[in-house]
Amino acid sequence: MTTIEITNLRKEYSVKGGVEVAVDGIDLAIEDGEFVSIVGPSGCGKTTTLRCLAGLEIPTAGTIAFDSVDVTDVPANKRGLAMMFQDIALYPHMTVRENIAYPLKIDGVDREQRHETAREAAAVMQIEELLDKYPGDLSGGQQQRTGLARTIVQDPLAFLMDEPLSDLDAQLKVEMRREIQRVHKRLGKPTIYVTHDQEEALTMSDRVVVLNDGRIEQVGTTGEVYNRPANTFVATFIGNPSINYLDGTVASASEEQATVSVHGAEFRFRTDGPTSLEAGATVTVGIRPQHISVTSDATDGHLAGQLSLFEPVDDRAHTTIRGPDGELRAVTSANARLREGDDVGLVVDEDNVLLFDDETGELLGRSGETEVVSQRG
Repeated sequence: MTTIEITNLRKEYSVKGGVEVAVDGIDLAIEDGEFVSIVGPSGCGKTTTLRCLAGLEIPTAGTIAFDSVDVTDVPANKRGLAMMFQDIALYPHMTVRENIAYPLKIDGVDREQRHETAREAAAVMQIEELLDKYPGDLSGGQQQRTGLARTIVQDPLAFLMDEPLSDLDAQLKVEMRREIQRVHKRLGKPTIYVTHDQEEALTMSDRVVVLNDGRIEQVGTTGEVYNRPANTFVATFIGNPSINYLDGTVASASEEQATVSVHGAEFRFRTDGPTSLEAGATVTVGIRPQHISVTSDATDGHLAGQLSLFEPVDDRAHTTIRGPDGELRAVTSANARLREGDDVGLVVDEDNVLLFDDETGELLGRSGETEVVSQRG
């Protein structure tokens, strides 16, 4: 059993003219057997966090503990972790067997035992028949499986993975995601997975950590960060196509409820606790493209606009509509009888509207089980 606890982690770098803060006050607990993805834009501190966890970087402040034992100053090779990087770096002069077994060779395991362990790891990754081949003889997917086998052969306390799939094509990414999940479920070790790809994070993780400028914006299950984003940064970063934002005005507000007018349509929200909103206050309303239906009747809907772009993607289509607050995005059927230039109506899923503070961007509430109380006149 392994639990990982990061407390008040801070990492600074000396740069010309001062100090650059890469990670600032991160607190995170990872349970035994949990798969946690860290996501965020480039430069947000996700790789630095992972390197501090691995012992490749020494934190400026804060602590890292495994099973309540402080390992903040313990060298990387003494932490019992296995890492898989974007560059899998197989040794071209070694066979697949020798590449997989190399960490065991470094640890002084005898040849017969390490080769048997490598065979077992290769069997897990379904590449046992490739053990005598060299990396140059392998496909990209086979090389990735070899890299993953080399990682799991170490029987570590936890796995750390830094953008391991970013160089793969789309089909191979999906295949390798399944392999990583399968291995994770079989071994049951904590896995911390760094990626900029939200799809990877949402499909693989028990929980997702969203970083921005070295700070945690939200930690939650995939459903929580998608359906109840903590703020507009998380709402924008998580979800594809990106969320739509509309200007709203508070029509009325009580202790834990607010009615908001959005270009003639009124939505009722349950707020997250007592609210200080007052009638007339401006707010931001967020609606995901998946929660907007497009109708060919411009008078049938909560909002209206003009269809400017229709992009079929498999059995769906991403549509762009010129609406009252600029462009809006919606996801429709690829077979929808819609043409670019048409005036259309936009029907909002009344159970999936988000309300944000206009100044701070913090989530105030969502429509949940409430309903739209009126439509455009």
